Amino acid sequence: MKPSSRAVSGLIAALFAGAVYAQSATPLQVVHFSADIETTFPGDGGTLFLSDHGVLDYDFDAGFADGSNYLGDLGAADIDAYQDSSDGCGPRLFSVDITTDLGGLVVRPADIVNDLGSIVLDGSAEGIPDGVDIDAVSRDPDSCLIVFSIDVTADFGGATYRPGDLIGWDPGSGFSLYRFDNFGVDIDALHILEDGRYLVSTATDVDWGDVTASDDDVVEIIPGGPGSFQVLAFAPSSLDASWGPADLNALSAERRLFPGTIRWVDSEVSVLEDAGSISLDVERVGGSDGAVDVDWASAPGTATDGVDYNAGSGTLNFADGSTTFGVVVAPIDDALLEGDETFTVTLSNPTNGATLGSPSVITVTIIDDEDFIFADGFED
Repeated sequence: MKPSSRAVSGLIAALFAGAVYAQSATPLQVVHFSADIETTFPGDGGTLFLSDHGVLDYDFDAGFADGSNYLGDLGAADIDAYQDSSDGCGPRLFSVDITTDLGGLVVRPADIVNDLGSIVLDGSAEGIPDGVDIDAVSRDPDSCLIVFSIDVTADFGGATYRPGDLIGWDPGSGFSLYRFDNFGVDIDALHILEDGRYLVSTATDVDWGDVTASDDDVVEIIPGGPGSFQVLAFAPSSLDASWGPADLNALSAERRLFPGTIRWVDSEVSVLEDAGSISLDVERVGGSDGAVDVDWASAPGTATDGVDYNAGSGTLNFADGSTTFGVVVAPIDDALLEGDETFTVTLSNPTNGATLGSPSVITVTIIDDEDFIFADGFED
């Protein structure tokens, strides 16, 4: 799918108007999705066949999908909405397109169910009218609020909601308008990202203005300036022709994490022999996603452990979002006339996908504080 000419002209206008648009799609690692018909997809070792109540897990790095029907046998029902558990907000959520009995649990199209066998939102009990289907569900990544859309315009919870509106659901406070429909579309699949961004697939082909997408494409809505910008995030039919006639019914995604590169700020530092201690600065650049550990250890050069400095080692624990750390080392003040001496401190073994950058070794020079006039070795 190519951006329309309006996308180009809109971009030029935005630049001249001084608006700032983050126009690139959020990098994704995994997309979980389901179609309204039986489809195929590249899988590990061959073609993967997917029923309309199965969920594919497509890994962008691997270039193939796995996972199918791990919600169990839904009978004649089709998965109509899906939220994976990888967001850390709880178990998988889903809805179905027809009333069905899931092992004694009767689920209706206006219900949201988790994969533990509990109804999270009982649509009928909460006043959602008969004939209204929940056809997209996600969770806010910050608050874990459940957010969904419906397939027709309906009144409930004291408000009127349309198929393009995003509706929040909290068991304690009920329904709320999470995001107003600015596009006049029928959202058929949804995943909420950080920073106000969200992924959608629609029930029909849509010309968004910035991009034209079919009903199996995933479009990212990016807020910016006075409105928003849209980019094509994922197109299943570009990877398997069976998705040409399919409608993407359910969607959940995992953002690509950037744990970053860990390195010393400086490659060399100097410290006076009588300084007592010095803090060596470590920085995390190129990303700060997730908790990351890295080891550090000193090693002698011309300086001697226990004589010229106190040897040390340990592990730095970077929290999610943390980008700086300090390692404290201590020179030893002696009365010897010996000139400047050095030792090194090395970073190693970063965890959780982080890498070592340069410099990974820092050289510490201890500046001798003896006066060369008193070369007999006595203090000044």
